[in-house]
Amino acid sequence: MKKKYLLTTSDDKCVIIAEVDHKHKAEQNEFFVSQSFLDVNLKSKKFTDITETAGWDGRVWALTQDIM
Repeated sequence: MKKKYLLTTSDDKCVIIAEVDHKHKAEQNEFFVSQSFLDVNLKSKKFTDITETAGWDGRVWALTQDIM
């Protein structure tokens, strides 16, 4: 299934990138980002994979400084 990456904030106000269905519509203050945007931010360790603890149907990455 096709996915997109959504830059948004979680319920606890952490900045996250969430993998969403390609039909998902962004709401106010949400933005779609590219795979390369995600890759660069993961490589520089600005975002950390929190998929296992996120309780989301898809992968999720949080801004590293928000989870420390």
